[in-house]
Amino acid sequence: MHRKIFVKVFTVLCTLIWIQASILSPSVALAYIPDQVISLADQVKREIRSQVERGEFSCQGQELVCGVDVLPAFYVQHSYRPVWGLEHGTWDAARIMLDSIQESAGQGMDPSLYHPRVLNMLLTRIKKQWPMPNPRDVSDADILLTDAFFTLAGHLRAGRVNPENLYPSWAVFGHAPDLIGALNRALTSGSLRQELKRQLPPHSGYHKLQEAFEHYEQIARLGGWPRVPAGENLEYKDRSERILALGQRLAVSRDLPLGPWSSLSTRFTERVDTAVRKFQERHGLLVDGIVGPRTLAALNVTAEERAAQTALNLERWRWISRDLGFPHVQVNVADFRLVFQDAEEFEWEQRVIVGKTARRTPVFSDQITYLVLNPAWNVPRSIMIKDILPQVVKDPKYLEENSMTLLSGWGKGAEEIDPQSINWQEVDISSFPYRLRQDPGPDNALGRIKFMFPNPFSVYLHDTPHKTLFERVSRDFSSGCIRLEQPLRLALDLLEPDPKWDAPALQEALESKETRIIRLSRPVPVHLLYWTAWVTDAGQVNFREDIYNRDRKLQAALARKSPASGAKIASSPVGRK
Repeated sequence: MHRKIFVKVFTVLCTLIWIQASILSPSVALAYIPDQVISLADQVKREIRSQVERGEFSCQGQELVCGVDVLPAFYVQHSYRPVWGLEHGTWDAARIMLDSIQESAGQGMDPSLYHPRVLNMLLTRIKKQWPMPNPRDVSDADILLTDAFFTLAGHLRAGRVNPENLYPSWAVFGHAPDLIGALNRALTSGSLRQELKRQLPPHSGYHKLQEAFEHYEQIARLGGWPRVPAGENLEYKDRSERILALGQRLAVSRDLPLGPWSSLSTRFTERVDTAVRKFQERHGLLVDGIVGPRTLAALNVTAEERAAQTALNLERWRWISRDLGFPHVQVNVADFRLVFQDAEEFEWEQRVIVGKTARRTPVFSDQITYLVLNPAWNVPRSIMIKDILPQVVKDPKYLEENSMTLLSGWGKGAEEIDPQSINWQEVDISSFPYRLRQDPGPDNALGRIKFMFPNPFSVYLHDTPHKTLFERVSRDFSSGCIRLEQPLRLALDLLEPDPKWDAPALQEALESKETRIIRLSRPVPVHLLYWTAWVTDAGQVNFREDIYNRDRKLQAALARKSPASGAKIASSPVGRK
């Protein structure tokens, strides 16, 4: 009590001295204002300004501040004033921000990246010292709260890592989040949680997967599911002690529903058979009801690993465009499947073939602008050298048997060359100067139609004469392009706004065997994506094998604990052209 009275009296005396000095020499008087006379808000402002003008944020010594590109502009906009209310003893905004940091774990984020430990320490110290806290503590807390918002909002909006730094064949849409505007709105209207939620992807697929992530996290916290012991294949009507563990495993993942009167046994019943088939369907396995090596391996992936897999795919959702467009074509490379979506309520899908591991199908978004009917195939040089010429060297009749023409070069004026004039045994494949073209026909590698969206990867969708390959479970056989099981159905949907292109007209044009280009009256967005975990509209959680080992690489990048948002922030959401 005596100390407070002394401070007040001292403050009044200093103020009188300052007033008298300012009359005589204002510039000199300012230099002699004691800190006790300056309000806490002004002292905090001075601390913030000092850090901003130095261009160096050293909050609490070791705490890494990552929003260095945004923080200075934000605090300059606010004339270096603190914004979280701590200088006035107001804690609500800071408490909500700390709660939001912890809640970010439910989105697959790592809360430790957003300063929770240091912020809790600072807030505790400021409250304990109130009403005379250390101004540096208050300024550090203000800066770290701001940095936590910017970093978390940036991660929720655009992801923690930049996929283009991880994968050479990945070109996704960029995002340009207005982080300063978001924080201003949040602090002005008291809507911190709402502003952070606004940064989340708007797609229902993201939110369904986020719910699945929390579900698998809960299963893991409760101990996971039992491991099914190794042994011989299990199938319908078998009896084995291992079937009891199998039933328990399927029950935990909801593949085998158990009612109040249900029980598990050592018999492979019809109910267990149905559950195994459902599990196999969800995991992209051969649906035969037999628990063989591949099904057993999938069963024994832990709940922790499945939760981590869903978190990786939540990150991928943050990379893509917020507006996929209607209608649009979406290919999930890891699922070997194409979906055409015309509206929120209508979609259909078909099986596809994607690039083999050595020639991976890239990930990017573009627009289908035209179709080519009865296309000729100008064989890419890499495929010609690696795949076709070795066959020709073995058998010079290979070109004729596959309807291929040898041309003198790649220009428009290239002339046909008789393959018999080439001594194939002496050809240097690596420096082969000619070009190969496969003429339209039933054996053409592109089939009868291709769908064009010009891109730097020279990738497109097309028909194929090799229909039997669609019966395979894993369908990574191409050189990067996507082969379609039902190309005519996709063509009719893309051409649907043009009344002259109905099914009979399209069939007639194809049967003419003439190469023809049809430009779409409405370009249709196409998204080549890579999901190893997703949830259907019906709520079924699906997992797929990571055919290109992209999950492992992303997991390693996220484990580096770097707080900086790695996702590329562009001025507008455009794809790589």
